[in-house]
Amino acid sequence: MGAWGVGPFDNDTAGDMLAKFKAPIKRALKSKDDYDYYEARVAAQILTLSHGTDILGGPGLTDVVKLLVMMRSDKDWVSGWKSPRKMANALDYEIAHVIDVMRLCRGCKQSGALKESRAIVEAMEPWNVPRSSTMKRVKRKK
Repeated sequence: MGAWGVGPFDNDTAGDMLAKFKAPIKRALKSKDDYDYYEARVAAQILTLSHGTDILGGPGLTDVVKLLVMMRSDKDWVSGWKSPRKMANALDYEIAHVIDVMRLCRGCKQSGALKESRAIVEAMEPWNVPRSSTMKRVKRKK
């Protein structure tokens, strides 16, 4: 049985493409290796954009929330950025955006995915964003 409609995501080819974007997220959640974060973060954004756009409702976003919360909770990874606070704020925004997308989705409300995702975010341990652990160039006085 195929999915065919007039929308850009309303066909089997688009469904197959979106299914491939789930793989990097699953891999990052399993391995918890920050090397996998970069590809998974991009995949998370694509899945979020496509949620609710096809006749079947689009991909589920609970794993996207889990991934972003895991990344935000990884103190070593966040503090490794030149501007850790900027990265932490970006991840906070992305998490809030995914929750907003789910809040507008009737299927997410009915299936309990929204409630589950909110619980994941609420369980995230708050922590102060550290200063960057990268070396900074210091200007010498002449």
